Amino acid sequence: MNTRTATDAVRGSARALALAALLVIVSNEVLDRSGWPAAVLTGHPDSMTRYESLRAQVAAEGANDVVVIGASMIHGGVIPSVVAEELSRQRDGALVRVFNFGIAGHNALTFPMLVELVLAVDRPRAFVFRISPRATDSTAAENNRWADIVLESAYAKALLDPLPPRGRIARWLLDHAALRNRAPHLRLRLIGEGALPERASGAMDPERGYRSREPRVLNQRMRDHQRAIVRDWRTAPAYADALDTAIGAAQAAGARVLLVDAPQRGALLELMASPERNLQGGRRTLQAAAERTGAASAFVPPDLVSDRDFADYTHLLPEAAAVYSHWLAGAIARELPDF
Repeated sequence: MNTRTATDAVRGSARALALAALLVIVSNEVLDRSGWPAAVLTGHPDSMTRYESLRAQVAAEGANDVVVIGASMIHGGVIPSVVAEELSRQRDGALVRVFNFGIAGHNALTFPMLVELVLAVDRPRAFVFRISPRATDSTAAENNRWADIVLESAYAKALLDPLPPRGRIARWLLDHAALRNRAPHLRLRLIGEGALPERASGAMDPERGYRSREPRVLNQRMRDHQRAIVRDWRTAPAYADALDTAIGAAQAAGARVLLVDAPQRGALLELMASPERNLQGGRRTLQAAAERTGAASAFVPPDLVSDRDFADYTHLLPEAAAVYSHWLAGAIARELPDF
């Protein structure tokens, strides 16, 4: 190849790259103005919205000190402002930021992905994981179906990619390229089937992930649903492996880790074939994970709240969520004094 041919080839490649960059910029602008939020690329609408809110919060205010991970009980049971205020009081007024990343339906199998999702945009000084019996239960079919969906999502494949450079590129595109994160909407429009169902688009959230729960009547349908989840209990090595992976990822990022449990309503215990097996199995799983990884652990006092403090079978009313949040702040201060 002569010099002129080589120069023409370089110019052609540069023009192609410039055209591609222009296409990305224009498509981003057009799709941003379309009003479509990014598709549910985390496998779960709540986690997608919460991830966007976390990104917005960190961009505006900086990294969090504490991020709490768990399922819906954490979502409706940990009030970040209460935890932050109590920790600030114990630290002579120092500013403390706390974010609630509890996602309904998630269990220990999804915790590694949730940790990586947080670490993609945040660098908390401490992670708190709520470990419940159902979070490590191989018989809880509904929760495990959610885990399968989540772990097949676009973000999970990028964040857990065995080739980290490829995964980082994929995640950057998911975060910043409208063609990538709105492609499912665009595809449906092009084939004339409309857009995907609407979901809340994540933005700065004054509650930092917490959502209060209203009282609900415990009807037969709810009882049957909860009984199907909690009646039996057994665990498997995959849950312990997932916990170790999630805790290890947090620790590798420089964060301390605290494993906690939470109050259980008596009406839920009555739906278990053997409450002792479920509760002690969950407790042993938590303690074993702490011993293997060097994470700290804390267990709620049995009388922290009463059965009247629950909105339904599993979620706390706001006043009880404040009580649990105060307890959690004390556990963080006690178990992670130098976090």
